[in-house]
Amino acid sequence: DIHDLLQRIVAEERFSECELRAKALRDVDFSGLPPFVQKAILFAETHFEKRISLAEAATEACVNPTYLSTAFTRYVGMSFTSLLHHLRVEAANDLLADPELTLAAVAERVGCSDASHLTRLFRKVSGVTPGRARRASKHLTQ
Repeated sequence: DIHDLLQRIVAEERFSECELRAKALRDVDFSGLPPFVQKAILFAETHFEKRISLAEAATEACVNPTYLSTAFTRYVGMSFTSLLHHLRVEAANDLLADPELTLAAVAERVGCSDASHLTRLFRKVSGVTPGRARRASKHLTQ
């Protein structure tokens, strides 16, 4: 059906934009950032699969949570929570390539409480559902 094909193309393009933003974030040279912001980013990158908070990142970076929140957004261009969301969606997208993994298993591995939480987060960040992203990646690999 042409309508389904057009929706898939739109969904793939939206997700590609999300992947580009996440890749751009990974490719940024953080060496010019204040050390406490670098520590918070490293903390997020190494612990995103757990339930972590800004307060924990602030403790790790040895600063006040409110100060970290303001500085993080100023220097990184997104909130700490947004960074966590992008990291989780990027990891989920990689895991979705494995057809053996259920959505619930993927959710658990990326720090989401359940499949429905992952679906809401995935849609919010990428504009598509994990199921649609999985189907799109399956079509791209065939």
